[in-house]
Amino acid sequence: MGLETWIALATASIALVLIPWMPAALRRG
Repeated sequence: MGLETWIALATASIALVLIPWMPAALRRG
């Protein structure tokens, strides 16, 4: 697998983890 593939997988994983926290972070201000 190329480096681009690993970067895409890492970005997707991070996004999946952060997305659920976004509303809470915004509410907290």
